[in-house]
Amino acid sequence: MSPRLITIDSDSSASTAVDIMLRNNIRHLLVIDKDKIEKPIGMITPLDLRDEEFTDEGLRDAIEELSMYYK
Repeated sequence: MSPRLITIDSDSSASTAVDIMLRNNIRHLLVIDKDKIEKPIGMITPLDLRDEEFTDEGLRDAIEELSMYYK
């Protein structure tokens, strides 16, 4: 049996993506378009989030933690 596929809706925030990644201990997140019957439209990794400007220091730290596997 395959594990459940973890996805995020295309209009979700970056902080939601980080939260999902941390809660599920994953480094890649499939982006879907719920308006088109959950059609896959992309993939988010911590590297995609690293360049975002976040005011929340805890969120920046979480992204750095997720990104350490890519250094």
